[in-house]
Amino acid sequence: MAGSYKKGEAVRNGGGNRRKGAPNLDRLQMEAVLVDTLLDTPHNFRFVNSPTDGGEFLAQMSKAIAEAPFKRRRAEPQFSWFAEADSARPVKVDREQRGLRRLWAEQLRQLPGGSLEAAQAVADVYPSPQALIKAYAACLSEQERQALVADLPIRRTVGPLVSSRRVGKEMSRKLYLVMSSTDGATEI
Repeated sequence: MAGSYKKGEAVRNGGGNRRKGAPNLDRLQMEAVLVDTLLDTPHNFRFVNSPTDGGEFLAQMSKAIAEAPFKRRRAEPQFSWFAEADSARPVKVDREQRGLRRLWAEQLRQLPGGSLEAAQAVADVYPSPQALIKAYAACLSEQERQALVADLPIRRTVGPLVSSRRVGKEMSRKLYLVMSSTDGATEI
């Protein structure tokens, strides 16, 4: 090896430098300098073999930087929260808004103690959050609002073994609390 590298000092091999005072490093010395740079600073590097390769790399990075905001925006969901029916089948809402009713039912199901049947019973009568909010506005008292969906029937099965029950006061109260609360930290 014609010269050696020590951290903190330039290596001078003399002769052949393109710029006056610039060190002449072989590939191993350059890699050692770059490893130290990686460890000491938050920078990355890429070796290029020719000015053409450097230009292509610069063009790729420029394009990636320019496209980054558009890709971030495209990756954001149209809605701020998507309920999941289960981990394998999230609710899909397309551009024609198909799937919103199922999404509404899944959001209702997320209430503590909520079931798919109870959520479906509420979504059948109030097909959107706006419809439910309008129904709450038509109620005359706080107690009436809290009990609005309590007596909605829940159909549990079909056929000869049909059984039904009601949404219930507690579920109705929780739903009203979710729909009327202005404090996101309110416990349900």
